[in-house]
Amino acid sequence: RLMSYNVLADCFCDSDWAYTNLYNFTDRKYLKVDYRMQMIFHEIISTSPDVVCLQEVEHKTYQRFLDPMLSQSGYQGFYSNRASEQKWGQAAFFKKKRVKVEVMDTLDLTTCWENGEFDSLIRSDPNILESIRKSTTVTQILKLGLQPFCKKKEAKSDSSTSGHSNSNSDCHSQPKNN
Repeated sequence: RLMSYNVLADCFCDSDWAYTNLYNFTDRKYLKVDYRMQMIFHEIISTSPDVVCLQEVEHKTYQRFLDPMLSQSGYQGFYSNRASEQKWGQAAFFKKKRVKVEVMDTLDLTTCWENGEFDSLIRSDPNILESIRKSTTVTQILKLGLQPFCKKKEAKSDSSTSGHSNSNSDCHSQPKNN
């Protein structure tokens, strides 16, 4: 299971301008980061996804709320800041018991145009290159695999045996997709 959620960076909702122009229909207490993070945490835990991708995560919110709360619930987190002085970006979390990390990296999209991969796109419209240069976008690259899982089997009780129910575990590795 995968969940993706825009958590709304606090810097976008905790100002007089935002209260007046964007969220004038919302009681201020619902825009406070403490309240919103508790609701988001509840949503994540009640849904129980294996992987959670969050956008508009402030670094301080990741450190103060998301990482500690989700770590206690068996998730491991990964934060990537935007390619700028802004203190927000994105975070990914995954269940440590269910998912193993094979690759975890951040790609700065503001410089990827330099390697020539997007030359045809850039040549098609000169405004695209200018937009890319002004961008502060990064993306997270995660290659995840599934952890081995165990199934417990209950052996049927048989009158010809000692009468004890035998229990064993069959552990299997998930097949790798190469």
